[in-house]
Amino acid sequence: MSVYQGLQLDPAILKQHIRNSSSAKEKRYYYAIMAARSLLIVAFAILFIGGLSQIFGQENTPMAVVLFCWMLAVRFVNFEYCVRDSLVALVAMLAILLLAPTLALMAPPVLLFVLHGVAFFALLTLISQRPELGNGGLCGFAYVYLTGNPVQGGRCSSGRGWPWWGMASVPSFW
Repeated sequence: MSVYQGLQLDPAILKQHIRNSSSAKEKRYYYAIMAARSLLIVAFAILFIGGLSQIFGQENTPMAVVLFCWMLAVRFVNFEYCVRDSLVALVAMLAILLLAPTLALMAPPVLLFVLHGVAFFALLTLISQRPELGNGGLCGFAYVYLTGNPVQGGRCSSGRGWPWWGMASVPSFW
């Protein structure tokens, strides 16, 4: 197995290869691949989140974190036979994550309960119908995190397309 193929493996599969290894050299090889994989993911996270934070402002770092988490989850999506439906569902989820917390800043307190309930229910409904697009924990984390830290600031509305650029990059990146 090449190093590149090893980096593509799930950590559980790498651990299984380590357990099934007959020599110490082979075990070290799989441990090295696992360590390199972890370092590459952390390095990419720092570059991706840091880069988007520099471009769109520190106040919008939470959206960069959410987009990074979605990128890690979406990479396992096979989109089956109907790519269009899968992409529509993905864009709908990301639009809810963008719009609901931002609308909550402007909504009167009486409507907040309804707004959050509908948005959260819609996210969980989309995820339960298309579980390969993520999981309920990821959606819950993203929604709660963005509700406390909504996308805002002049850099977002300056025409640069944040976070629409991020929404477009998530399905196309992987």
